[in-house]
Amino acid sequence: MRKTLCTLRVCLLCVALLACRPELREPRPSQIAVAVLKPGTGEVDVDRVVHDITDEVHKVLPRAFAQGMVYSGECQDLPELRGKLVFVFADVTPRLFTDRVLRATATVDTERGTADIVYEDVSTMYPSTKHVPFVDDETIKHVAALASAHIEELGLVPCQVTLTQIADSWNVRCGDLGDFVQRCQFEIVGGEFLEASEEGKDRPAEPAVEGAKAR
Repeated sequence: MRKTLCTLRVCLLCVALLACRPELREPRPSQIAVAVLKPGTGEVDVDRVVHDITDEVHKVLPRAFAQGMVYSGECQDLPELRGKLVFVFADVTPRLFTDRVLRATATVDTERGTADIVYEDVSTMYPSTKHVPFVDDETIKHVAALASAHIEELGLVPCQVTLTQIADSWNVRCGDLGDFVQRCQFEIVGGEFLEASEEGKDRPAEPAVEGAKAR
């Protein structure tokens, strides 16, 4: 009986200590200088941006892992990735009842060469803890070129566009994300397009670039 009571007390103490663990109260870095361009060129270097942003996030969350990236900007700027690149990281700490999940969201302005990073505790929001590695410079530029060509074929330029990494596919939306009806919405999977049909199902779209293939 005493052993049982002792075990119970230890468990309750552990729960109390975990519950009293302070929330993440890190500062929200603003306008951090980030090396965006390839030396001697005006071309955005995504590999370099990922390296620098990951180093910055790891100063606060050393175990943080990638959860995907997003581009947002004007449709005409999509091929050069001029606009905002958003990188999402997560840090997961196992706990007795629910894991503690800390998120870092880094927004890079590729035209200004600056970044804002926000850290937050999202444990109570039932967040995804899936690893989604960031893609390299060549891959995202290939996807951006395909999306840009398709948007031009649809006659939607000028417009706003959001390109979101979802595991092995990319979701593309034209227009303000707050609008109920988007000017365009399609996915790029393996170098091919899937557009939402009237029935709400996906159907293949006409290729935007003749002879384009996935890399």
